Amino acid sequence: MADNRFFSKQGPFTLAQIAAGCEAVVCNPEDAGFQVSDVANLLSATESDLGYLAPGRLINGTSGVNTIDPKIMQQFEACKAGALIVPEGLLEVLPKGRMKYLTSKEPSRSFALAQVMFYAFEQGDGQIHSTAAVDKSAKLGKNVRVGAYAVIEADAEIGEGTIVDALAFIGHGVKLGSFCRVGPHASVSHCLAGDKVIFYPGCRIGQPGFGFTFTPSGFMTIPQLGRVIIGDDVEIGANSTVDRGHLEDTLIGSGSRIDNLVMIAHNVKVGKTNAIAAQAGISGSAKFEDFVAVGGQAGIAGHLKVGMGARIGPQAGVMRDIPAGAEVMGSPAMPSNKFFRQVAALSRLAKGEGKNGKN
Repeated sequence: MADNRFFSKQGPFTLAQIAAGCEAVVCNPEDAGFQVSDVANLLSATESDLGYLAPGRLINGTSGVNTIDPKIMQQFEACKAGALIVPEGLLEVLPKGRMKYLTSKEPSRSFALAQVMFYAFEQGDGQIHSTAAVDKSAKLGKNVRVGAYAVIEADAEIGEGTIVDALAFIGHGVKLGSFCRVGPHASVSHCLAGDKVIFYPGCRIGQPGFGFTFTPSGFMTIPQLGRVIIGDDVEIGANSTVDRGHLEDTLIGSGSRIDNLVMIAHNVKVGKTNAIAAQAGISGSAKFEDFVAVGGQAGIAGHLKVGMGARIGPQAGVMRDIPAGAEVMGSPAMPSNKFFRQVAALSRLAKGEGKNGKN
């Protein structure tokens, strides 16, 4: 349950309103008017709260019907929620009368939508702090909010409802779409971004890439003349960096999620709906197709191609192209099944066992 010192809550909502807003169905029509005051997990929910059972918690019973994982069943039996979102087809194994039920094809998605109903994402209110430095040539859309000591330079364009938090920096010519948010101390330069993009605190967007050449007198820095182009609905985590391109652009596809402390180098192309976990590093000119997932602390060498839907495990060291749909782990990265066979073989050798597990 959220602490009201930090989060503003909407509601209450009836089950009918929640079902309409979160792609669910109220099982008993007589329950449609039941009012829900908040969302909570199974163990902390009260009689006026909404919780959910995750589909991943189901196992296949011996009779061929779905049953609940025993560990989750213990939580369910102790749960005091007034209503639950449950997977379709589960009602036959749940006790009747204890609480109200909504069914959903995707309970976790429905519960997430319900959370957004109660805790809507904040939007700008048109307030511009007296200490903010906004250039006269900058174009601010309707209801843009600018926090204390934030800086918006010349010719920047900020879309409707966007929030620029305290001490944030928006560079010359930057264009941000509607309903974006630039967190405290974040800096955005040489960037064109779509709608609903979130730059979390301290991230650095559009800084020059690691580009230089060697001369007889030492290193010479090469001008980085590209931009950072970001699609809609992208989130870039706290203290992450996305460098601008050298002679072309760095691209971040729509729907992607970049965790905290991620490094994305110049000219990298990240496709749509990629997920990149904390402390991963992607070297210059690497290309990721859509729906790629990268585990924490993974490293990807430059100029490589990662195919659609590939999965890169945590701490993997990727030194070759990865085909679409592949799953790799280890350093150097290899197919996951091969990696685990090697780990098992090394474990047997360390124990002094032979190939068949015998001394």
